[in-house]
Amino acid sequence: MLCTNGFEKITIINEAGLDINTKFHHTVQGVVGFMSGYLKKYDKPPIAISYMVKGDSTLEGDYYYLTRRQFEHEENSDLNLISVGGPEIVLEDTALYESDQDYPAEAEASIDAFVKSYFEQNLKKEINYEFKWHGLMGYTTNGIRLVGVEPKNPVLLYNLGCNGIGILPSIYGGKRISQILNGEKLEPSIFDPKISP
Repeated sequence: MLCTNGFEKITIINEAGLDINTKFHHTVQGVVGFMSGYLKKYDKPPIAISYMVKGDSTLEGDYYYLTRRQFEHEENSDLNLISVGGPEIVLEDTALYESDQDYPAEAEASIDAFVKSYFEQNLKKEINYEFKWHGLMGYTTNGIRLVGVEPKNPVLLYNLGCNGIGILPSIYGGKRISQILNGEKLEPSIFDPKISP
């Protein structure tokens, strides 16, 4: 099963049927997303928010997103972890993602400018970003996940591509794959892999 939000160079050898057209690999575009996180005392419930903001960074996504949740740190249960993402780099086709690459200062500056302009407008001091990370994502050209059976070999299953922030697309994909593995007959959907010419 290919089940991921981003994958790098792979080879599929089909020993039981027609050759699988792997051109779909080139329809899943690699994107490196950057996030930063900081701790702050809050007595508020967890939240996830998306902001449609046009910035001036060359590392721009279509929006910024923010989550806040309780974070126990040094025995202080009133601390919340604020995680913010948005800046991204689109990888050229066949380019390799380097998981140990440095975190660009421009990504942190872009996130910091967003946080201070939209979320922490009254903050008087600098924010200490204790966490900084990046990761590989993969988006299909139409933005819709590819979930289901490879038409040329039902042994290969796909659950590929991001189509939005959040866990719901992954849950849906996992549920659909489990139904297929359980032998359930499913109605056709927009997520079904199609036979490529």
